[in-house]
Amino acid sequence: MNNLRFLLFLIGVKFISILSFQYVQQFKMITTVTYLVRIKTTQFQELQSHRINAKLYCEEASSHKTDNILKDNLLSTTDNLVKYDTTDESIKEKNIKRSYFVLAILLITFASNQWSRQAMYYLCDFSSGSIDPFKYMNRGLNFSKEMYAALASFGFTLVFAIVSLFSGDVSDKYSRNQITSLSCLVWSVATAAQSFATKFSDLVPLRAIIGASQAFYNPAAYTLLADIFPARMVGSINGIFSGGIYLGGALASLSIVLDDIIGWRSTLLLIGGIGIVASILCFLIIPEPRDSQRTTVNTSFADNTIESNIVTVIEENGNSKLPNRNLSDMIKDAIQALFDVVTPYQAKLLFSAATLRFCAGFSIGIWKAPFIFDKFPGSEVSFSLYYFC
Repeated sequence: MNNLRFLLFLIGVKFISILSFQYVQQFKMITTVTYLVRIKTTQFQELQSHRINAKLYCEEASSHKTDNILKDNLLSTTDNLVKYDTTDESIKEKNIKRSYFVLAILLITFASNQWSRQAMYYLCDFSSGSIDPFKYMNRGLNFSKEMYAALASFGFTLVFAIVSLFSGDVSDKYSRNQITSLSCLVWSVATAAQSFATKFSDLVPLRAIIGASQAFYNPAAYTLLADIFPARMVGSINGIFSGGIYLGGALASLSIVLDDIIGWRSTLLLIGGIGIVASILCFLIIPEPRDSQRTTVNTSFADNTIESNIVTVIEENGNSKLPNRNLSDMIKDAIQALFDVVTPYQAKLLFSAATLRFCAGFSIGIWKAPFIFDKFPGSEVSFSLYYFC
């Protein structure tokens, strides 16, 4: 009878998981499309800005009878910008095989991301029959349900949410292949370091470090994929990449099997080691598309002194059309953009739904394994293998 209850419970959980997966995929598709539209709009606006400025410079130089060589360089710059815009997609098509290889590396790294995040959920047992400090973190480090809840949720999510506010900006400014590699290295080392903890307070900063480092991964990875794959494939590629969440979750459930064989400390050490290997692969294999794009753009401009000469010509004639933006203007624009995003009724509904969804998801994720351990003792390995499949 107890086995029948356990089987029915697992079937119910699997059914709910399938339904949840469909709704989550729909939500991700909405947010992904919105995000990509914003990226493409920004890129188009930047390109158009270059073109408009080049034409303005041409007009300004022409009105002041500037050197014909300078005007020819300006026209060449505009033509090269148009040429770069039209050939970018064809370059992506030619490099499609390498792009899939990069996708595989990012997917493996994303699985490591989720495995490191969720492993703790499967290594704690609060049932009265669990007393083995070799198998269970909470017994080895002597912490309660309340302490576990704070560590598993706020210890990670609060830091993750705060760092996420500026992690996207970091990805916009710095090399994303290095960001993915470094963030993976940091969370992997922190995961492995948990295996050496001697008390609960040792886990708190390590869990926070995992949250902070993982906040940098998604913005860098998603924008990398958008830059190396043709625009027609971005939706399907992001869908494949998002599968890393479920692959990592499945691997995290196998932590129960590893824990049963080698204990929780060695399990965390192994997970961290796999993540370190993934970070090395990111560093050695993943390119930064901006490097090649920057080379193309710099070649099209031929020489940076051309632009500086143009600015000099315009400023000398007291009629500069270049925008003059200071920090306060940028802050005002950022605040206004935030209000523009959250003001629409549909946006409020989307944010509310996302909040409820993630609250429910974290609650189930954190407590499902301890619940199984408590209600169905002796079925831990079966649960692990079933959840993995």
